[in-house]
Amino acid sequence: MVSKHGRFVLRRIAGAVPLVLIVYTITFVLIRSTPGNPFAARSNRTLSGDALAQIESYYGLDRPWYRQYFGYLTSAARGDFGPSYSKQGQSVSEILGRTIGVSLTLVFAALVVAALIGIPVGVFAAQRRGSVVDRAVSVATSVALATPTFVIVPSLTILLGVYGGLVPTGGWDGLFSASAIVPVIALAASPAAVLTSYTRASLGDVLSSDFVRTAWAQGLDRRTILWRRSLKNGSAPVLTAFGTEAAAAFAAVLVVETAAGIPGFGYEMVAAFGSRDYPIVMAGTLVLTTLVAASSVAADEIGRAHV
Repeated sequence: MVSKHGRFVLRRIAGAVPLVLIVYTITFVLIRSTPGNPFAARSNRTLSGDALAQIESYYGLDRPWYRQYFGYLTSAARGDFGPSYSKQGQSVSEILGRTIGVSLTLVFAALVVAALIGIPVGVFAAQRRGSVVDRAVSVATSVALATPTFVIVPSLTILLGVYGGLVPTGGWDGLFSASAIVPVIALAASPAAVLTSYTRASLGDVLSSDFVRTAWAQGLDRRTILWRRSLKNGSAPVLTAFGTEAAAAFAAVLVVETAAGIPGFGYEMVAAFGSRDYPIVMAGTLVLTTLVAASSVAADEIGRAHV
C-alpha cells in the first residue's frame, strides 16, 4: 500500500506531466511554423523537388502534423529521440548520452559552490543586521541577481583569461581544471545570491525569536545556537529556494555552455536552433523540462520535510 504522503508525491509528479506536454507542444508548433526546409537550407546546392521529397519521406516529415506530433512523443517516451538532421549517422540519443553528463556535472558543481558561498555569507550577514557588512552583502547580492549570465561569462573570461592569464578563454578540460572556473562561477552567481538573501532573512527572523533568547540565557555556546538550532529552524525556505534555483540552473546552463564553448547538451541544443536540427531541439525541450519539473517537485518535498 502506498502511504498518504506517497500518493501526494505521485500526484505532484503526475501534475508535472501537463507542463511537459505544454512546453513540448509549444516547441513543436514553433518549429513547424518556421519557414523553409532544414535540409534545403543546409545544402550547398539547390535540391530538386524529388530529392527533398525523398529526404522528407526518410525522416517522416511528409506525414501529417498530428502523426509527427504523437509519433515523436511516443518514441521519446521509449528513449528514442530519432536521428540528428545535422550530424549524419548519429542519433539524438547518442548525442544526448555523450553530452548530458557535462551539463549535469556543471549544474551540480555550480549548485555546490552556490551553497558553500550563499549559506555562510547569509549567516554572517544575519548576525550583523543593519551593519555596514550587512548592507554590503545586500548590494552584492542585488548586483549578482541583476547581472545576466551571458554578461558574466565574457566578463570573467576577459578578466581572468585575457588579462589575468589564469584560465583558458574557451573549451572544456573537465570539472577539475582551470577551464571550469568561469562557467561554474557564472552559473553559481545567481543561486548564491538567492541563497544568501533567503538565509539572511530566514535566520534573521529566527535569531530574534524567543527560543533563541532562551538559549542564550541558558548559556549555550554560539556555535550550537547559530548552526544547530537557529539555522535548522530557518532552513525550510532556504532549502525550497535551493531547489527552485536548481531548476533555473538547468535553463541557464544553455547560456553558459554556449558562451564558454563547453560541449554539453545545452551547447548542442542552442546550435541545433541555428541548424534547424529539430530532433535535438525537441529532445532538449523534453529533457530540460522534465529536469526542471523534477527539481520543482523535489524542492517542495524538501521544504515540506523541514517545516
